[in-house]
Amino acid sequence: DSGSEGDEPDEFYFPEYEPDPAPTEKITIQPKRIASNHESTSGSFRITLDEEGKLWGWGANKYGQVGNGEQTTSSYDATAYTPQEAKTEARFVSVSAGAEHALAIDEEGNLWGWGKFEDPEEGNKNLQGINTPTQLMIGRKYVYAEAGTSCSFAIDTDGKLWAWGSNSGQLGDGTTSSVSE
Repeated sequence: DSGSEGDEPDEFYFPEYEPDPAPTEKITIQPKRIASNHESTSGSFRITLDEEGKLWGWGANKYGQVGNGEQTTSSYDATAYTPQEAKTEARFVSVSAGAEHALAIDEEGNLWGWGKFEDPEEGNKNLQGINTPTQLMIGRKYVYAEAGTSCSFAIDTDGKLWAWGSNSGQLGDGTTSSVSE
């Protein structure tokens, strides 16, 4: 309603789009590697790996993909502005950001995942809101991991490629069937 002639138009208020104030504390990180995602409908997020092997995330955190132990309903909260340390004692050597999840490999070759993704050991059980790094496929060691849009890939120390998640041809197995591992 714009009101009657001569009146000022009504104001519209959308609280879900109003950003929280940016934190005043400045956090400095010495990044070793950074993983960035721009593909998600739930917003983009970043994960960086510092020289000590710690993971730091910021941006959209709807599914816990920042890894700080929290989830938000909006990408406009303080998480979007400030790097948050991932809630884990593990130290990492690589990290990859997918559409709504991240994968990382720790110093011992263990594979970790968090956010919204398919669990490779649970027969494509879709996990939503894993908000801290969680070890995956225990018992194997890995040298490479890549988080995709709705699928994930990892190469183990024997050179075997593991691919799992939703599949519209991207898993490379000649089918469009989802694969658990």
